[in-house]
Amino acid sequence: MLVPEIAVAHDSVTAAAGFNAGLLHPWLPAEQTMSLLAAALLAGRYCGDRPMRVLAAFSIAFVAGLAIPPSTFTLSTIGLCLMGLALAASALVALNASLPAVAVVAFTAAAGLLDGIASAPDPDHWDVVAAFVAGNVLRAALIFSIPLVVADWFIREKRWQWAKIGIRMVAAWIAAIALLMQALILATP
Repeated sequence: MLVPEIAVAHDSVTAAAGFNAGLLHPWLPAEQTMSLLAAALLAGRYCGDRPMRVLAAFSIAFVAGLAIPPSTFTLSTIGLCLMGLALAASALVALNASLPAVAVVAFTAAAGLLDGIASAPDPDHWDVVAAFVAGNVLRAALIFSIPLVVADWFIREKRWQWAKIGIRMVAAWIAAIALLMQALILATP
């Protein structure tokens, strides 16, 4: 009781705690949430009539990222990559750039891979890894799919011009936040 426990990133002990840790963990690091939102807005804006291709690329890359050991990259490197992706994806949406389908798939796959790497379970918790991964998959699917579907619905189904402007404004805010977060990551010793 008087001796401190070992500090780990994911303090899960049971399968239920592992699922909750996987589901809730990436909501706290803003880098992961920002990159997923930016990639989802990009996909929703430009995926056209093939959102399943984008979702498949994201899902496969996310699972591949989970397989990469957490110690492969430093957290600041992953954070910079996530913020760079968020900045690029959201800036493209905000600027209303025209993109080929392969670029949209590449951005979403990169977001999935980086999010998977950032969400990989600690090696000390392999007893709950399945529950942790299930929670992570659900969390990533929600953060990525909901903005993608909403943006796609506003733009393609409803064809509301105000929605295009609104999505571009949200993307511009994400780009600004990503730029500031990159500066903070680089300024931290």
